[in-house]
Amino acid sequence: MDRDKSRTGAKYRNGTSHFIQWALTLRMLALIARAELPPIGEPFEVLVSEPRTVHSAASGAGTTILKLADGAIVNQYFEGGAMFALVSQDMGKSWTRAAWPGDSRCIGVLRDGTIIALGYINNVRKSGPGQFVYPRWVSRDHWKSWEGPLDTPVHIPKGTGGTADDLKSTFGGPLFWRSMIELPEGRILATLYGYFEGDNVPIAMDHPNMKGPVPGFNKYRTLLAESKDRGASWSFVSTIAYDPNLGQEGPCEPALARLRDGRLLCIMRTGYTHHPMVTSYSRDLGRTWSKPVSTGLTGVDPQLIVLSNGLVACAYGVKEYDGNRRERRIMFSGDGGKTWSHNTVVYAGYGGSYPDALEMEPGKLLYVYDVNGFPEPGQTAPPRNYLRMVTVTVRPVIGGRGILPFPIAR
Repeated sequence: MDRDKSRTGAKYRNGTSHFIQWALTLRMLALIARAELPPIGEPFEVLVSEPRTVHSAASGAGTTILKLADGAIVNQYFEGGAMFALVSQDMGKSWTRAAWPGDSRCIGVLRDGTIIALGYINNVRKSGPGQFVYPRWVSRDHWKSWEGPLDTPVHIPKGTGGTADDLKSTFGGPLFWRSMIELPEGRILATLYGYFEGDNVPIAMDHPNMKGPVPGFNKYRTLLAESKDRGASWSFVSTIAYDPNLGQEGPCEPALARLRDGRLLCIMRTGYTHHPMVTSYSRDLGRTWSKPVSTGLTGVDPQLIVLSNGLVACAYGVKEYDGNRRERRIMFSGDGGKTWSHNTVVYAGYGGSYPDALEMEPGKLLYVYDVNGFPEPGQTAPPRNYLRMVTVTVRPVIGGRGILPFPIAR
């Protein structure tokens, strides 16, 4: 009788143990499915899905992605020198082609859903000392139609034009680039890079296309402008960074983000190949900035995404140099951009070095980039270009989950 009770107790304990193991497994799988974001400071891991091809063309180039107020996703793509949009209404499952507003590289979505796009190089003109006119486009129906181009006055007291990095074309004034942020009180901020009068330190001769000094091709500065009338006019706020001794090119290609504590974070490219990106902060909504600090990481066209838990993600590209390959990467910061970790290679190979990303839901980012296909032996024509996307998942580290067959970067 005692032996029977002992056997019954052992079976009960074994059954309970198996139940607990299954419960923990189900809990773990539920966390994976929901991609819960860990609290800031807690360990996390980064997963990159298999890529999917969205579009292809005989020739193409880098991309930008943004989310509209109605939930639609818009992706920009170059094809044969022309720029257009791919729009998805189903979280990236399918895409339709649409117009892109001019040559704009700086686009913002306001809280009421209005979309503002500012011209980049084309038709930018100087109208007087420190006075410029830029084209602007406005959409009030979630990208279905556009007003513009509309003449938009921009006041940059010492601003001037210069020579573009193709070393041939010129631009009429500082270049609106990437970031546009609407502050809680309604003021809109936008980043630019370019020149002030007197910025005449030439870019170093190690630029790959240079065989000698190029007039007007000088070390850049990064600027901040503001609009108090919903984008109808803009004025200079501050120089975010300028140092002619900083990198091959000086601070350029800025990305701006507003952190959870209200500070502004700006990250900037400083060189084509060998020099690291730098960061600067503002505690007074852009009026003054801290001295740029090196990230220690070489890269171009960084993009900042503040995730729903406050973690900062940065998508960026790496140019090939000294035998190094081109790469599209993403890295993360839990301290507002002071330090970076989980520097993950999403793709390595030829194509554009300008990726982008956005958070689709907590812990899941849609990351977009373009790649060149592999040429056939003896092929001299450029290979086909492919627009690709992956899902980047950020999730807590849970004990025992390392045995799961996923590619994980810690």
